[in-house]
Amino acid sequence: MLNKEKLNSLQFASLIVFPLLSIFVNISFNNLKIISGIDSYVSIVMSFFGGLILLFQFIYVFNYKEELSIIEKNRYLFGNFWGNFFNFLLLIIAFIISCSLVFSMSSFIMAYYLSETPIYFLLLLMGLAIVYGVSKGIVVISRGSFVIFITFMLFNLVSNISLINNFDINNISPFLEYGLSRPLYGSFSFIINTFVPIFFLLIIPKNSIVDKNNICKNLVIFYLISIIILFFICFLTSGVLGINLLKLFLHPEYNVLKKVSVFSFIDRVENIFYLKWLFSNYIVIVLFVYYISRCVRNVEKQFFIPCIVIIIILLFSQLLFNNIIDFKYFVSYIYLYCNLLLLLIMEIIFMGIVIKK
Repeated sequence: MLNKEKLNSLQFASLIVFPLLSIFVNISFNNLKIISGIDSYVSIVMSFFGGLILLFQFIYVFNYKEELSIIEKNRYLFGNFWGNFFNFLLLIIAFIISCSLVFSMSSFIMAYYLSETPIYFLLLLMGLAIVYGVSKGIVVISRGSFVIFITFMLFNLVSNISLINNFDINNISPFLEYGLSRPLYGSFSFIINTFVPIFFLLIIPKNSIVDKNNICKNLVIFYLISIIILFFICFLTSGVLGINLLKLFLHPEYNVLKKVSVFSFIDRVENIFYLKWLFSNYIVIVLFVYYISRCVRNVEKQFFIPCIVIIIILLFSQLLFNNIIDFKYFVSYIYLYCNLLLLLIMEIIFMGIVIKK
């Protein structure tokens, strides 16, 4: 593969940011604020080392058989039967997470941006954009994601600075109201719900990256950036809204942006600033559709399979979740078990590599 057809380590490492941010905002934050309450930001700090352990496991699996994707590694480690069985389970989990993200994204757009637009017309537009992204291959996806990451950081910096004036320290008091037990439990939930899905990035073989020696360092750097971003999301949102409004809003990170004022006179910019989350969601859904498409047919650039995959995801996103109540039930009671199964599979793969070596 020519260098122009390969990723660099920065582009690849930036990909881990988007699953962490997108899944947190759409799914994990709702669980975390129920479990940890006003101490949600404490749970994120406590989860740092647990997430780092998962990251190093990710790197260990990633370094094994550099020329193979996770699909091929499973077959190599466990044979065709068990390898395909694990691949099938991973595909189902990826499909379920994709459906949940599509529903969350489409319902948000319908509620705040295009309330008069028919839902299936919106889904059609989303599907076309996603298929276009997947058809370009992982190199183009990663390059685009790196540009979006830079834009995201700029928007995030401006919005965070603007929110400081609205921050009320009384809204995050008392500190550790229920002791350490709830933030600790929240940190475990946060790790499983938010960090475990990054293992789907193992669909990208290591030998598709040019500067392999910098991968570990860059992954750790982008992991730290993600933790810092997530911490400030929780901390500022909690400090601006308070616990009652935090639990009331389904998208508190959007509602808090209504208080953002640029240069003290430009108001009502929440729709512009929230685009950073919509772009993040788009990148993550593209990555999941890319993963599922590669499971079905192990070809880098393809069009027909992604079309079929995204049509099925779009339809099931509406069938599985009839309304926002169904979605909140899934987030609260089912999503955790999907990720526990994913974590179990990845631990089996990790131990299989340790034994094989």
